[in-house]
Amino acid sequence: MHPGRRTWLRHTSAARRTYDAAVSIPGDLERARRLAFAAEEAGARDLLLSLMPTIEQEDRDDLMLEVFAQLGEIHLARGAIDGVQESIRRIRDCLAIYSAIAAGAMPEAAGQVRISDAEAAHMIRRYSRRMRFLQTGLAAALGDHEGAAAALAELEDADSGDEYDEPIPDMGRPLVVGRGHLSWPEVDAEQRERIGAPPGEDGPP
Repeated sequence: MHPGRRTWLRHTSAARRTYDAAVSIPGDLERARRLAFAAEEAGARDLLLSLMPTIEQEDRDDLMLEVFAQLGEIHLARGAIDGVQESIRRIRDCLAIYSAIAAGAMPEAAGQVRISDAEAAHMIRRYSRRMRFLQTGLAAALGDHEGAAAALAELEDADSGDEYDEPIPDMGRPLVVGRGHLSWPEVDAEQRERIGAPPGEDGPP
């Protein structure tokens, strides 16, 4: 999402979406996901960043939300805290606008939205869930493993009833490790080192 600019709205100056863009961008987003899954995060990140100018030109907030969700997952896997926080902020800012429109708080913008109420509701629901996943992972990365574990359990238990909602991304290892997990000392020491905190009571791994 691109805070500070228009949402996915109708403007006479906006470029008409072309067939090539409509087909190629979703395909490239799927390719980026496959690259990330294959542990080629750098290639996935570069591909996602290269798509942003075209997505912005096409004025497609749904596709931009997907870019930031995937970028957040890549940053989370690489331990790039600032990148995760920025991705969360971008997603939250975009969803706040659409939520305000849905609630009737932005009547001047409601008539310009190019998607149906059902599509907007699905988009809000889907990317709110993706954002909560990133927030859960961020809490774990900052050392709040118990709070993150509780948030993850709540996220997993939540049933949106939406058949198109995707499962929580597989990051290659447990997203949240509690004190009872065998990997706790190693993970705790790793996260404390990242944020510059002193060693925990369990000491270094």
